[in-house]
Amino acid sequence: MKVMGIDGGGTLLSASIFDGSSFEKETFDFSSNLSVVQYENLVELLENLKSHLGVPDALVASFSGAGDPVRKATLERALNDVFPNSYREIITDVEGVYRSCFPEGYGVVVIAGTGSVVYGKNSEGEPSRAGGWGHLFDDEGSAFWISKELIRYALKHRDGLIPPDPIFQKMLDHFNLNSLESLANLQLSGDFKAKIASFTEIALKDPSPLVFTIIKEASELLSEMISVVLKKTGSSRIILSGGCFKSPLYSRKIIEKFPDSDVEIFNDRTDLYIARELFQRLKR
Repeated sequence: MKVMGIDGGGTLLSASIFDGSSFEKETFDFSSNLSVVQYENLVELLENLKSHLGVPDALVASFSGAGDPVRKATLERALNDVFPNSYREIITDVEGVYRSCFPEGYGVVVIAGTGSVVYGKNSEGEPSRAGGWGHLFDDEGSAFWISKELIRYALKHRDGLIPPDPIFQKMLDHFNLNSLESLANLQLSGDFKAKIASFTEIALKDPSPLVFTIIKEASELLSEMISVVLKKTGSSRIILSGGCFKSPLYSRKIIEKFPDSDVEIFNDRTDLYIARELFQRLKR
């Protein structure tokens, strides 16, 4: 039996096939967040995936945006078109991380990548969540939110409302733009979420005074969500996952706020874990 695990996030899609003893792996530079990806592009990506890894007997797809019934139905339709004879399970990206980190026991998972969400379960397996409502209304503390805030301040400086900050020139260099007002056109790009979020990695490597201010606010907003879910789950274990936590500065800001909790950083590929978990479950 061969089982495929797919992890579709806001910036990358990774997939693997597990046959009980070894993995075949692929990674695609593609924003597969179901809130922005077009159905035709999703099918094309899955067809490409099939050409690389073949057709599995079963698959589990962990996608950002899969918690919404409409978006989940779109993914189900695409998977049915490409893998009609495979057993299929669809879960959210944060559920994928949760299954990877808590095969036993219970705790809280914090994702801060392109978007953000906090998710956990109590000892009875009952789920709780805070955040994850998309880039228009939420995603606080995420890479998109941090870059969006920096762009907002850059445009305020352009209007003469705030003083300059060194990060503004780095932003123009990163996006290959000549003027601050051109930053507003980033939202016209088809992959604007991933494109805008990409600057956060640059900003966190050499933070300016403004970046420190934004990071302080981001960590406070995210910590509020973590506190709510910790209280509901009764857990003391926290797993941090996503590109933002590759920054020691950002990780430290979060960890410092929870001195009584066991906090770990998860940087592994989710697709490997969920493929193995489904394989073992189907073999029972």
